[in-house]
This record gives sequence, structure tokens and C-alpha cells, in this order.
Amino acid sequence: MYLFVEAWTPKPAWLALSREEREGYVSQVASGMSQLQAAGVQVVGWGFSDDAARGTDHVAFAVRQCPTRQAANELRQAVEHARWYEYFEQLDLGGEVESPEVVLEHHVNLGS
Repeated sequence: MYLFVEAWTPKPAWLALSREEREGYVSQVASGMSQLQAAGVQVVGWGFSDDAARGTDHVAFAVRQCPTRQAANELRQAVEHARWYEYFEQLDLGGEVESPEVVLEHHVNLGS
């Protein structure tokens, strides 16, 4: 299993759109998400960053589960194709899900 995590903040280009233009764009994004779901990409959740967030000032986030890295790459391509980055400043990351022990052991072994 592969997780894909995004955090974003609206850019001035988004704020400059009318409400109708924003609604039209959101409708297109929703349609694209349906296609990704058919490819096995599942939404774990969307939300707003709380005041305890560290390392980012982004206001919203999404977490998705992808069956493979290829599916996560297709998600990234779909986001770019949707012109999301024109409207939102975004940070994203992803990777294979591992156990805490595997990740912590990796950290212990760094530089050895």
C-alpha cells in the first residue's frame, strides 16, 4: 500500500476567480477524483490544518491510499493536469507504508 499526502493553501489566482468559476473548477476536480477511485485510489480523508501543525502553514490537507506507486504517480499527474498548482501552493509526499519498527530501524542505521 502507498500513501499520498497533500497540504495546500489557495493562491491569489484562486481568490481572483468568481464563485461560479470556483464551483466549475471544483466540479471538474470531483469528476477526476471519481476516475481515480476507479483506478483504486481511495480517499482516507480531507481536512483543515489545526493550530498545532508544525512545519507548514498550509490550510488544508488530503490523505489518499493508493494500491501502487504507479497509481500515486497517476494521481500526481491528474493533479497537475487539472491545473491545481496554478490555484494552490502545495506540498505533497508519499511512500510505501511500513511498520514503525522498519522506519525506526532505518533511522538507527543511518551513517553506519
